[in-house]
Amino acid sequence: MEEGSAASVIAQEDAPSPQRHESQDLPVRENDTKAVSSKELQVVQDEQSAGNSVRLPSATPGPSRLSRNSQLQMFGDETIRSAKHRPSAWTDVTTDDFLVEHLLALYFCWEYPTFASFSKEHFLLDYNSGNERFCSSLLVNAILAIGARFSDLEEAQIDRVDDFTAGDQFFEEAQRLLGGEANPTVLTVQALNLMSLRQASCGNDASGWHYARHAMRIALDLDLPNDDPDQKLNSTGFSQAECQVRVATFWGCFALEQ
Repeated sequence: MEEGSAASVIAQEDAPSPQRHESQDLPVRENDTKAVSSKELQVVQDEQSAGNSVRLPSATPGPSRLSRNSQLQMFGDETIRSAKHRPSAWTDVTTDDFLVEHLLALYFCWEYPTFASFSKEHFLLDYNSGNERFCSSLLVNAILAIGARFSDLEEAQIDRVDDFTAGDQFFEEAQRLLGGEANPTVLTVQALNLMSLRQASCGNDASGWHYARHAMRIALDLDLPNDDPDQKLNSTGFSQAECQVRVATFWGCFALEQ
């Protein structure tokens, strides 16, 4: 090989290869807009109108993307409502749908993977449809109280100059709703588990322990440990979907107490 061509080959090998960084701006595609809230989409469109290329914001939790077969496996032949329910209708704290979806997304992104105290799939189906069998205002407010701890939005705080007040308004609403529950249910247990986690994250260990013990007592009263998630209909008359949720809830209580 000639000396000139050998030097050229060495230079090409030593040259750094181009890399594509994840932070690189990406254009918005038409199909991607379905996963973005209207408020986020407006920001993206405004930036594009100004000639700027922007990344799509992360998708907030919309309707559960379970296939029809998966839904039938979870719910059997039960009717599944598909109408979209307004997110802020689950809480009296705010009417801002974007804020509710934002906090919910933060919870499922950062907290739920480390401590899953309920069935996300069952919850989201009812959260989006307005059904109150696997979703309740108490549970949603408890979730939002935790999600706000991960948010840098001022709207997530009671005192907009004090980060430590993030989620306090949702936690106080959950406390109010909890006090009005005459007959505790599985959803009550789920909310108590989350309220325990939230208090622990704020450094209130004694309060967190109190909520965890309360959750376990109700779980035992409801006989959650004796459910079989594989039974189509158990001896107590619960459907397979209900048994799956009850079992997931009990193991959430068990893990929290360990």
